[in-house]
This record gives sequence, structure tokens and C-alpha cells, in this order.
Amino acid sequence: MKLLTEGLKKKLPKIGATDGLPPSQRKIICKFFSIRSNWRCYVLEGEREGDDWRLYGYVKGLDNEYGYVSLNELQDISFIERDLHFEGNLQEVLDGEIF
Repeated sequence: MKLLTEGLKKKLPKIGATDGLPPSQRKIICKFFSIRSNWRCYVLEGEREGDDWRLYGYVKGLDNEYGYVSLNELQDISFIERDLHFEGNLQEVLDGEIF
């Protein structure tokens, strides 16, 4: 499975484009998760960097934090998948309404 399709790439706001918006208005473009742990990454923004994509989002795992990850890094990790049916916004994730 492709982690980041062309359709998803077109939907990604540029890095920093949603800064300052309330969490309820920050749409999650896609969700990645590990099938071997409770790690989840909710992608909010991203942009092309050379032959890679730099993604920004909220990560839940051992720590809950905002951060960056490259698409190439994600593709090199075994057991990472994309939730094909995920829809939601950052507020719903922060409130625990969606997983």
C-alpha cells in the first residue's frame, strides 16, 4: 500500500499554513499507525522536499507531541500502515473522541 497517494499530497496544506487555527479547524489529512504498537501519527501539513515529503502532525505513542517526519523515513519502517477510512480533526484526537 502507498502511504501517501497523489490525492493526499494535493490535499496537504503547506508546512505552517494551519498554525494558529483552533484544533477543531485543523483537518487531519491522513493517519499512519503501527500494527505492532500503539504509535499513531495524524498528519496535518506537508510539502515536497527534493525527492521526499516532509510531514507535520500530532503523534501519539509513548509521548504525545507535535513533530515532523519524512515520508522516506516512514516507508523504511516495517509495520507502518495508513488508515484508509480515517476522517477527523485535531480537536477530536486531542479529546480522545477518535482513535
